[in-house]
Amino acid sequence: MLLAIDPGNVTGFALFEGKDLVTCGVLTKDQAKSRVFDNVDTLVIERPKIYPGARQEVPPDDLITLAILVGEIKALYRLSGVETEEVLPYAWKGQLPKDISHKRIKKCLNMKENSLVESVRVSKSNKHNMLDAVGIGLWRLGRRYMGSGRSA
Repeated sequence: MLLAIDPGNVTGFALFEGKDLVTCGVLTKDQAKSRVFDNVDTLVIERPKIYPGARQEVPPDDLITLAILVGEIKALYRLSGVETEEVLPYAWKGQLPKDISHKRIKKCLNMKENSLVESVRVSKSNKHNMLDAVGIGLWRLGRRYMGSGRSA
């Protein structure tokens, strides 16, 4: 199974069996650092990126804290023998705005997967974390076109 993670204070996750999305949702930061999903073979997690010279949406110190969380999650899964992989934001979604990226993610899901995503009870303000995790998983599985102009 593939576990895709969009880390943060509210961490999005998506679990895939084969190429199919089987569950998704959000975890608190503390849950993300301690919960291990069963039967995971591969973890793909977004690594934060500081873009020199660009206007940063997130303060650099917050990105450092986020990078530490990424390391903690990776260590948790490595202890279980899980292959871990980091992906930079632009590598999986290009430079697309979130609303366009999320529309493309939903278009890549089949009816059952879309129903699953819509059925998850998560606040509107945190749903983007879950959708990003789904997008990261789709990217890793080669199921979606990349906004950066290349296929996964």
